[in-house]
Formats: sequence, C-alpha cells, structure tokens
Amino acid sequence: MINTKYLLIGSGHAALSAIDGIRMQDENGPILMTGAEGRSPYSPTILPYVIAGRKDPSKTQLKDEAFFKTRKVIFMEKDPVKVLNSVMSRAYLESGKEVSYEKVLVATGAVPQVPSIPGLDDCPYEVLRTMEDALKIREKAKKAQSAIIVGAGLIGMHLAEALSSLGLKVTVVEALPHVLGTYFDEVSSQMIRQSFEERGVKILTGCLISKAASGDGVCALSLQNGIDLSANMLIIATGVRPRTDILDEYVKKDKGILVDNFMKTNVPNIWAAGDVVQCKDFFEDRMVLNGILPNAVQQGIIAGRSMANDNNVKPFRGSIAMNTFSFFGNKALSIGQVNGSDNNSDLKEDIILSSSSVRYQKILYKEDIIRGVISINTQLDPGVFLRLIIDQISVHEQKNLLGASSLKAGRLIMSARWR
Repeated sequence: MINTKYLLIGSGHAALSAIDGIRMQDENGPILMTGAEGRSPYSPTILPYVIAGRKDPSKTQLKDEAFFKTRKVIFMEKDPVKVLNSVMSRAYLESGKEVSYEKVLVATGAVPQVPSIPGLDDCPYEVLRTMEDALKIREKAKKAQSAIIVGAGLIGMHLAEALSSLGLKVTVVEALPHVLGTYFDEVSSQMIRQSFEERGVKILTGCLISKAASGDGVCALSLQNGIDLSANMLIIATGVRPRTDILDEYVKKDKGILVDNFMKTNVPNIWAAGDVVQCKDFFEDRMVLNGILPNAVQQGIIAGRSMANDNNVKPFRGSIAMNTFSFFGNKALSIGQVNGSDNNSDLKEDIILSSSSVRYQKILYKEDIIRGVISINTQLDPGVFLRLIIDQISVHEQKNLLGASSLKAGRLIMSARWR
C-alpha cells in the first residue's frame, strides 16, 4: 500500500498546475501523480505539428525530472489509475498497486468520441489524442496518398493541414454547415475554408455518413447525399468526451464531473479539473463542458490551492470559450460569445472585413460590455480582451478606437484601469 496526502490522477495541464497550487500553501505534503503514457508530460496541442514533422517528439515535454524533484512530487508515469474508490479513499492502479490518499484530484482529461456509423468498427480508422496516436498517424501517412478526416473542428482542421503538408490528398467531411462552426461565425469560417480549399483540401460540409467499409488498402464512406469517398487513411475527429470511467457511483456526474467554483465534487476529499469537468458557465446559469487549455490551467491552480486549504484562493468565475487556430501562416482567434443564438441575439456587432486578404475582426457587445471577439490576422491582445470580458468593463468611450485599432485601444483601457 502506498500512502500519500495528495493524489493527482493525470499528468496534463490541470494536474501540473495543481502541483503549483498545492505548493503555494503546503511546501512538504507528499504528492503522487500518475500518468498513462510512460513519457514526460506534454501538451496535446502540439500533436498535429508532430504529425507534420514540425515538432520533434523528444522535445515536447512540459516538465522534466528537475521540476518534480524540486516540488517533491513522485511521478508514476506509466501506471494509471483504473478504479477510484471514494468510500475507502483508495485508488487501484493498472499495475495492481493500491494508493491510499487524503485528497485526490481527478484530471483524467477526455477521450475521442466516435460516432455510430454502420461498418465503422470494421474499418482501420485512427483518432488523435495522445503522442502514440500522432506517431502512428505520421507513420501511416508516409505510405499513404490520401486521407479522409471526419470532423471539421480544431483537431480535424489541424490534421487536414498537417496531412496536406505531407503531400496527401485530403478530404474533410463535416455534419455542420460550416468548418469550426462552434468556434467562429459564418464569415470567418468561410475565410478559413477558402484557405484550405486553395491548397487542395476538399471540404464537404452539411454531410452525414450512412456507412463505412474497407478493403484493398482503402477505407470507403458513403454519404447520405449519394457521394462516395475512398482513401488510404480514415481519421475520426468528431470531438471528445470526459473520461469518467474510473469513478464510482458516489461522485456526481452529468456529461462530465460536476464541480463547484473551487473545483470540489460532492465528495469532500475529491476535486476535479480540466477537460473532465462540467463547470459553471461565465455568461449563463448553466453547467458546461469547455475543454480548453486556459481553463485547465486556471482550474488546476484553484483545485490545488483549495486542496491545500488556502483560504485566499479566488473561486472560478466561469467558463469562457477561448480558442486559437493557426493555419497556413494565418492566425485566428475567438473568445466568448461569437455566434448568434436565442441567448445572445441582442448582441451588437462591430465588424472589420478585408475582402482582398484573409483579414477579419468582429467585436460583440451587450450595451457597452464586450461579450465576444473573433479575429483573423488582426492585431489585438487576447489576454486584454479576455480581461475586458471577465471584468465586464464598459468601453463606451473607446468603441470607435477598438474597431479601428484594437491592440492600442485595449491596452489603453487596461493601462488606465491599472493606474
């Protein structure tokens, strides 16, 4: 039996941030962190660059041995928790070892969500979530001439660029009307799509798949609109779901693990953070999934400080969508509420559009408060705009300047506020 004060399940951004949060208050309490992949922690955001050959897998680590040594953390890098017993406060590892803990953070992240498609189980498809997935896709791509990617979210579009750069003929199939439809509006989505199509990537939106099949070294998809596709590789990139399978029935879950604003679950000595949690939304009275890196870092620090009984820790203010997307040398960004819906149809828009180049900016306001922003190749400071949204700062006097020079105006507003 292994005994520890703090058990951190997972080795991603949330768990690593929790280490720093704990050590702010408790310098010596024993910390044990478990991982699943047998390698140093890395960020999954670099995986498409590994596939494209732009990142060396051996140089992607977030933390090295010195980090764990100085913070007095035992890292079991290839012995994941299989079952968590919340009644006994024990974790059972894949190796058969048992860990008795005082407090535990569940930061197990998410796993690929594969749609139910007739025949798919008989096709040799790939997913992208781990370094092993990336290396496998890269090796297969070396022998392939073509690939079909199902899903036009961030992972799917990153994969499309990566495989296209390796010389493959790439087709993307998406059920929604637009690529990156949950992150960008119709105009910016179309700009991004055009950049891909100009480089030979075929994109089919609004398409549902009726069946899949494989044979003779190819995978084939039949779409409900009558189109048939085939390629050497098939990759499913239709999103992820929180990995909650290690938990018993006593920890409350919905779509993810339900947590309060200090990342506490309903069980007194269990916290959760990162992609696995369902937490408070910033704009509306609801619990949401929002698996983005900034949330994982912030939630991990809050959880760690809360676990260490830090009375000065500030609560999580709510989840705000924030996504960046680099493609073919272009940079796109979206923060907050960026698409029209029944819940934000009263938002006013300030739009800058350059039809001669890939350049677009939209700022959305509710009265004089910024609620969201979209940018493609325009100058603005993401951190400043996120702070303007979080603090609900009135920008009435600077609205015109924000539209004309967002970078300058945003920094002037924050500078005046800090003074």
